[in-house]
Amino acid sequence: MEELQNDITTKIKKYLLTTKHGASSTIIAKNVGNNRVTIAKYLEIMKAQDIVSCEEIGNAKIWNLTEKMSHPTILIVDDELNVINLIKLSLQGNNYNLIDATSGKIALEKVKEYSPDIIILDLMMPEMNGFEVCKKIKENPLTQHIHVIILSAKGQLEDKMKGLTFGADDYMTKPFEPKELESRISLLLRYEENEQLLHPITKLPTKARLTQHIKKRVDNNEQFTIFNFSIENFDKYIDTFGCKKANELLVLMARVLLNAKNINLQENITETFVGHTLENSFVVVSKDKTLDESILQSFQKIQPFLYTDNAIEESKIQLNVVKLSHNQIDIENNKLIDILPLIKVEE
Repeated sequence: MEELQNDITTKIKKYLLTTKHGASSTIIAKNVGNNRVTIAKYLEIMKAQDIVSCEEIGNAKIWNLTEKMSHPTILIVDDELNVINLIKLSLQGNNYNLIDATSGKIALEKVKEYSPDIIILDLMMPEMNGFEVCKKIKENPLTQHIHVIILSAKGQLEDKMKGLTFGADDYMTKPFEPKELESRISLLLRYEENEQLLHPITKLPTKARLTQHIKKRVDNNEQFTIFNFSIENFDKYIDTFGCKKANELLVLMARVLLNAKNINLQENITETFVGHTLENSFVVVSKDKTLDESILQSFQKIQPFLYTDNAIEESKIQLNVVKLSHNQIDIENNKLIDILPLIKVEE
């Protein structure tokens, strides 16, 4: 039960990080996959813990992370208190929330409680070493997004390779230069800011990255096709099966698109863009003009798993696709005109 509570709290915090002006409990529930009553209960608990605050606008409560929680949280894990204090001293004045743990076991408990942005992790600790901690964090879908910097006296190449194999984002050796640690933290946080351009459910790039990608292709005079895939009857699907089932549908749709990207042999797969631009709308940019055919076929295969046996016809969905070629993209004053209205499904 405690793990479920931490899971919901973490999802709420992660979603609120993606919003500039906050959100109502209904919108939060829709995006994190739980019902509104449950989310409202958790929001009140989080308010008492000074994690979130709310503003009443009309009849609605708009929820935001508190200013304290909006600052990056760094968890320092080391069994030597003098090392923890040195790191804290070097990071003071950077608007970080600094927490610490003196063992691997305590570190995992703090990860559940605080969902830190970055973990500075020692390797040689009693009970559970840093390699094990890193492995558990990176294997868990709820925590694998957390950046891990290993900070250890073990400086052999095999140790560094092992740390990176377990998913560490960076590796520093002791004794360390505090300014270098600050720089590496800043670099990872800049990466984290870019990651907030990802959709909170599917983790696919959103509209901002789509625009950047197309602009780059246009600047390089490339030939490409934009595919807009929209899920028809998505709202009715939510009403019938609930937000959790709808979120599962979005994740499945993302997998279908990514699988099609990976089997595309006409270009380097890194050049194929897959994005989630609107709630029920996905965009793929590719040199392959027929990529939509394999995507529609794959979608047909997963459809039987999306419904219960007694699902009514009105709640069933279908996938619509609209294509837009590169020569239909307009550039005005060297800026890409918003293409989303162009790829909207015709009435």
